[in-house]
Amino acid sequence: MAELKRAISFIHNNFGENYYELADVYTMIAGNQLQLNKIDEAIKYLEKSIDIYDNSYQENPESKALSFIELGNCYFKKNEWGLSLKFYQESISLVQSDFQPEGLIENPSSDNLVKSMAVYEALKRKSLVFEDLFQKSDDFKYLEAQLSCYELMIETIDLGKQELIELESKMIYNEKGYDVFKSAISASFEAFSNSGDSIYLEKAFQYCYRSKANALIDKIYYANHRNTTNDSHNQLLLKVSDLKTAI
Repeated sequence: MAELKRAISFIHNNFGENYYELADVYTMIAGNQLQLNKIDEAIKYLEKSIDIYDNSYQENPESKALSFIELGNCYFKKNEWGLSLKFYQESISLVQSDFQPEGLIENPSSDNLVKSMAVYEALKRKSLVFEDLFQKSDDFKYLEAQLSCYELMIETIDLGKQELIELESKMIYNEKGYDVFKSAISASFEAFSNSGDSIYLEKAFQYCYRSKANALIDKIYYANHRNTTNDSHNQLLLKVSDLKTAI
């Protein structure tokens, strides 16, 4: 915290109070304050961060979106779910300009989904809000909204993996994917239990298959990386092909 304050002082003295890189520093301080449960202090820093982005000549929608997500996290901690969803929606709109939601539950279309970790994080946070709202209200629409977030998170991960080359980077994305699949399977079973609609049971099994397919694909990456034999590699490819056919 002391180092961040020194950084602020240095930037103030050398570049002025509205220098655009200050926005990132303020967001980091806000995250620190939020961890300490100093929510109002975190909000003050995030509002400063967003104000700098608004007045900066440099366009950085991804970073600004992350500030909005942190602001949503602050209100989530205050149990002000409407405000938290409002800021999560705004964060997605910043990165995905065609997403102009009319309500707080609405999600972007999968047809135009952009590759963005800010969008992924906003969807993740929205899913947590919907999970809380469903538990408190037993309103099925929140469980459906939660499932919609998981599906889009999986697609966002897939978009990110497509352009990655390094094995380690792919593994980071895959780890995120496993967690999402696990949550999606659990929510699908809960939706089936609450509604009796078999479509949710089918969704649960589809997520199981897709998760297994991803696990096998991981093994292929590892196999290539470690120069395993062609026979082993081909067997894994056949298993993935069988799984995709089953899905």
